[in-house]
Amino acid sequence: MLHPGDMALCMGRGALLPIVTAFALAGLLACERDPGNALNQGTQGSSSQPLTAMPTGSGPPCAESVMRCTRSFVYVDRGEASVEVRGDFRAGAWTAGVPMTKRGKTWMAEVGVPYGRDVQYKLFLDGSRWVVDPANPASVAGNSLLEAVTCNPHRCEGP
Repeated sequence: MLHPGDMALCMGRGALLPIVTAFALAGLLACERDPGNALNQGTQGSSSQPLTAMPTGSGPPCAESVMRCTRSFVYVDRGEASVEVRGDFRAGAWTAGVPMTKRGKTWMAEVGVPYGRDVQYKLFLDGSRWVVDPANPASVAGNSLLEAVTCNPHRCEGP
């Protein structure tokens, strides 16, 4: 377990990433050696391998840029023929979103969203009408907002 005063053991002389700092302050980090990690140039002892700070027990090791959390989106049917979740959760998702599936009077979708980042999104109804998520009061710039999404465990997605 890493404590706030031990940050140098994981980060060495490298730049502190905000998410790493937050986990360290909460006492939720462990250090692991990862020779392929370009985010951290710090070393410990005589080894030349960089050390990486990882959320303890939070899923497989991967770069934060490819960490994803699964979020469920639910929309109560109001007679729509189709509903999609669209947003900045992945490249191109504002134009080609995630289709929701109708079960009874409820539309549902599971969406992989970026770990530790705010996500803006809207629901796209019947291929022509945009609405903010009525189940989520948080919004910014006319879009629904998920703030700094985290999960345990996360999954790794992408290159």
